[in-house]
Amino acid sequence: MNTSALMNSLSGKSESEAAEMTIQLLRAMPPERYFEHMANMEALWKQHGEEREREEIVCRLLASGMPAAEIAVVLCKRVDEIEIIEQNNAATTIPEYVKKLKERRRRREKQK
Repeated sequence: MNTSALMNSLSGKSESEAAEMTIQLLRAMPPERYFEHMANMEALWKQHGEEREREEIVCRLLASGMPAAEIAVVLCKRVDEIEIIEQNNAATTIPEYVKKLKERRRRREKQK
């Protein structure tokens, strides 16, 4: 079973069935193909993790009120990259961070 066939057959399966089918596919791979696959997946996970962390930092800075141009200077990014992140997260992530920031500030004021 190849990867695309596996992906097509996984739709509608329970989590345990999908896990079992994935294990079967990995066992059927030749060792050199398996290690190549794992190296590619590790690189992909690392890249996605780093990208997600950078995006989270940008969202937090935007939520604090910092302009995109300043964030670009601080993070050595292009302004359009920051604006794209802002557009992609404007409806969900950024308002969530704004809310958390306001709660944190409220708690600090109560402690004083």
